[in-house]
Amino acid sequence: MTVPCTVEKSVVAIVREFTLLAFRHPQAGVQLPKGTRELGESPEETARREVFEEVGVVLSEPLLALGQWICPDPTSIWNVFVADAPPGLPPTWRHAPSGSDEERRHVFDVIWVRMGDALDVFHPLFHPVLNVVCAHLDQVGNTRASQS
Repeated sequence: MTVPCTVEKSVVAIVREFTLLAFRHPQAGVQLPKGTRELGESPEETARREVFEEVGVVLSEPLLALGQWICPDPTSIWNVFVADAPPGLPPTWRHAPSGSDEERRHVFDVIWVRMGDALDVFHPLFHPVLNVVCAHLDQVGNTRASQS
């Protein structure tokens, strides 16, 4: 299958005991950290940068690549990753993103979403990715991104 696009993104599901880290964009709803791959970056480097820019979290542990999803509108390829949450993150916080000029005008509410509520809470664009992430987490026990 040929994909008529060159836009590549990375999206990260950060897991902590049956919850996913998310942020509430004032105009685009509840989302996982996601963004466009920059020239010279690997998909994993993009994932780590976007998490830091959008929610202020540094991921130092390995990320697990779950594959790619082709987003139909706007057409792009999403590299899907899952990671365990670093210890000590609070239940909620506010973060001024450091990414694009558009994002810098906002402050995001960073929250934890119960996996059972994910499809009701997240923007519909994220539903196919959430299905992949939840299927993976069901295989490994739902509390961590990888088996220990």
